[in-house]
Amino acid sequence: MRHPWDALLSGYESADLQHVTSSRAIAPSSRDDASRLVAVVVQGAELGMIDLSAFDGIVVVSPERGTASMLEAAGLRSTAMYAALPSLARARWLVPLRNRRVAASFLSTYAPFRARSRAIARLTRIGLQCGLPVLRRHSLLVATRVEPPVVRELKKTLGRGDLAFGVSIGTAGPAQKTTLCVLAPDGAILGFAKVGESARSKELLANEAAVLAALATCPRVAPRVPRVSNTSVLGNRTMLIQSAVSGGRTSTQFTAQHGEFLALLQGDKLVRIRDTALYQTTIANGRLPDVEGDSLVRDSILAVSGSFADTTAPVTVSHGDFAPWNLRDHGGTIRAFDWEYAHVSGIPGIDRLHFHVQTGLLLGQWSARRGLAELQSVALPGDAEQARRIRQLFVLDMYLRRIVDGHASTDPASIWWRELLHGITQSGGEADLP
Repeated sequence: MRHPWDALLSGYESADLQHVTSSRAIAPSSRDDASRLVAVVVQGAELGMIDLSAFDGIVVVSPERGTASMLEAAGLRSTAMYAALPSLARARWLVPLRNRRVAASFLSTYAPFRARSRAIARLTRIGLQCGLPVLRRHSLLVATRVEPPVVRELKKTLGRGDLAFGVSIGTAGPAQKTTLCVLAPDGAILGFAKVGESARSKELLANEAAVLAALATCPRVAPRVPRVSNTSVLGNRTMLIQSAVSGGRTSTQFTAQHGEFLALLQGDKLVRIRDTALYQTTIANGRLPDVEGDSLVRDSILAVSGSFADTTAPVTVSHGDFAPWNLRDHGGTIRAFDWEYAHVSGIPGIDRLHFHVQTGLLLGQWSARRGLAELQSVALPGDAEQARRIRQLFVLDMYLRRIVDGHASTDPASIWWRELLHGITQSGGEADLP
């Protein structure tokens, strides 16, 4: 998705969207049916130079006072105002400005862990409570003649006729997804809709839907994970609609509550580690063309594949991205969302490793040397050799995941995981990096 507001127009093919930034390029695209939308991006001052009757949709950046009334008079009656955070140029969130409660409720879903981000979020919420125009500086207005397909689909699925939407723009890359937070006019959060456009993002959404469907059959886990409401195809995009997970920000330290949640994902039946989906997916990813000639990956696969033999472990669901930002604390119990990388047939200990190492990388800014040392500190089931190979399999999976998701091997995070893989493969798992 090229623009932060594109998900709000899901259901129209990309060819139906004409984005312009200057009044010198305002001629509408040729259209052969009445359903086509042309979204035009303009500065507010240029709006008066456009024949609004020629367009089915307008996105106005930095709208001036009276813009909404002008658009409504031209038949563009479905309008919504948003604020881009942290700015229009670097938008990560579009905050709905329907009313204070809706804006504040959407902001409450953002649970930052870095001190600076927490301070910004807190000041923004205080400004809203005091009625200050803190979100108007980087605003935009989306207006259409009829409701876009994504809005109609969400109203149908949720059985509600009056909705507001906040937008969270995912990390850029081939696996990027945009998430819509669906809110009632009083600010109640009704659910979330993840929208994927690329083949990889659709694959991840399909996996999440399948895993959540499986977890819904487990009475111990179902109340603590999202419930899938619907999966829809909107033009060239897929949308996964799911319920909200309630709760507040969790600890960045692995606690007994985290351990209790992971224990719920573990069954009594024993399976061979080599037969788990997590193991087989990792090995298969290591044989893809992008890494086929990589000697480090090859050596790692040989070491891992030759080590487990008939080693068994309790059947386990692996979350795949078990980290503080994907968890909520609800009355002292952990709830989890974002199950895109999950495996219904995983390996015990992998999520525990992920929590510790990924938190250190992204929040603690650990060096690769520190990461390798910390990797050894996490207690794992089995004997020392089995634990060492599980650590190696985890690091291999994380590195290959980045490559499969379309990140370059020269990307800083890819380099970090590769250094860990080198250290644990070449040194027998000891913390030995230059």
